[in-house]
Amino acid sequence: MPAHTEKHRFSMMDVVLPALAAWLVFQGVMGFEPLSLLFGLGGIVYLLFTRPVRYELYQDALIIRYLAPRQKAIYLEDVEDVHVVRLPVAGPALLILRKAGSRLIIRPQDPEGFMARLKMAL
Repeated sequence: MPAHTEKHRFSMMDVVLPALAAWLVFQGVMGFEPLSLLFGLGGIVYLLFTRPVRYELYQDALIIRYLAPRQKAIYLEDVEDVHVVRLPVAGPALLILRKAGSRLIIRPQDPEGFMARLKMAL
């Protein structure tokens, strides 16, 4: 059972990218253009596997759940620090710095509150 769960925050890109993929599929079907159809279907598959739905904070890990049956686990022992950053298009987000040097940006609905809970878990 997660200690805290939060949904992914909506941004305009959550509308624009699926609409573009759907438009490419429509153009490919109506115009019999296999390349547009292929790019549209590829875009839809890409969005299914990369669009987060919610973030679950457990005692030892942060789990990111995606649209497709995919999830990503970030173990808290690997997290070095967490910061709130402002993205130009998407607004405030959390930048998670890991000890291995890699970074991850997530967009929970309440970035400041989620950061406080995450820092308490660290």
